[in-house]
Amino acid sequence: MNDPSPPPGTYAARRDRLRAVLAEKHPDLAAVLVESTVNIRYLTGFTGSSARLLIGPDVERIVSDSRYAAQIEQQCPGLDATIRTQAESFAQSTAKVLSKQRGPVAVEAAHITLADFETLKGAAAGVPLLTSEGLVEGLRAIKDEWEIGRIRAAVAAAETAFTATLAEVRGDESERDLSHRLEAALRANGATGFSFAPIVAVGPGGAHPHYSVGDPQIADAGTLLVDWGARMPDGYVSDLTRTLVTGEEPDEFRRVYDTVNAAVDAALAVLRPGVPLKDVDAAARGVIEEAGFGEFFGHGTGHGIGLEVHEAPRLSSISEDLAAPGMVVTVEPGVYLARRFGVRIEEDVLVTPEGCQVLSSLPRREPTRLTPA
Repeated sequence: MNDPSPPPGTYAARRDRLRAVLAEKHPDLAAVLVESTVNIRYLTGFTGSSARLLIGPDVERIVSDSRYAAQIEQQCPGLDATIRTQAESFAQSTAKVLSKQRGPVAVEAAHITLADFETLKGAAAGVPLLTSEGLVEGLRAIKDEWEIGRIRAAVAAAETAFTATLAEVRGDESERDLSHRLEAALRANGATGFSFAPIVAVGPGGAHPHYSVGDPQIADAGTLLVDWGARMPDGYVSDLTRTLVTGEEPDEFRRVYDTVNAAVDAALAVLRPGVPLKDVDAAARGVIEEAGFGEFFGHGTGHGIGLEVHEAPRLSSISEDLAAPGMVVTVEPGVYLARRFGVRIEEDVLVTPEGCQVLSSLPRREPTRLTPA
């Protein structure tokens, strides 16, 4: 489960699953052109920054340039490749591949600019180009056992690094200082770094859900909100949040903290296969609204994690997704009181055949109290 390389045949099996989706839901398509580098990595193992991937019933070909020729040969053995020369553009080399298709080709709308799409249409004149959304993302939403193991490893690295970092917190330390030490601890525990720009927010900064780390000092700030995660060498990530106490607790802090903690419990209580994820959001939101803090919880309750820190599915009031075994999602309700403090608690959660399992293990029933040296 902790093997950083997927089992043999994993990438070919994923491409076959995509073909099956095309055959079932889009039989009129000759192929789909994958634009997202994350989706390409999921389907092939290729980690380069410039490529397109054409997948259809009788085709699987990656298009890139000479910078990545050796890398494609190493990471994608057996996959057909078109390596463009400097004499032609990316659109021209892609058009040559598309011209061999007998029928319309769908392009990932969320991952191509309108300008690039129009350029590609011009270069591939004669090939009907359509747009598609969420084909690969839908596959990625359901993790296999190897992926679940990699996310577990990312959670473990994040938690170990967090615990080690807090054990050495200093009174004169700033948000930025703590962020730098946390990143070093992540790397010491096998991560390549943060999975996203972390939030280390002292006092009133915690009332900004997407706060940017600054220079306020940790000591005697009252509260400290930390939102962080690990990215592992295989690309899989974690995403956690804890709200801590430093110095004297602000007025209402404990009531807000207990409310958010209860909202997490409420979401976990209903998260199981077949449940609409908007109902999971409603369970958490209902607790916060009943406590009188509804207007201070403005974001969704969670999202999927995997190769990206925000991916399908979504846990929100407008989500159309149903929970399914193999999904790994965050549950992260929060209450944000402007100019005072914010509280968010975030767990990484696996949907199992029987219900759900929290992958994270850091305590949350009581806020951790920091005593800076």
